[in-house]
Amino acid sequence: EQDAQDYMAGLRMMAEKARVIAEGAGALPLAGVLSGEVKADGPIVCIVSGGNVDLKKFCELIDRYHSPSVATMLA
Repeated sequence: EQDAQDYMAGLRMMAEKARVIAEGAGALPLAGVLSGEVKADGPIVCIVSGGNVDLKKFCELIDRYHSPSVATMLA
């Protein structure tokens, strides 16, 4: 469940902050950073790929996993 939340938080953050719509595995690098599994002393670069996603499904997914912690990250 936490993995899905990190993944959806990554999708939502990219869409709202960078105006990038990623598909599937394209959001996994950012999910790793958000989960704390990826740690670094300096800047982190995430390669984001894909945009071949149904927009309606994309919106349903990020709305389903919206939580106060995600909202705090996006503020």
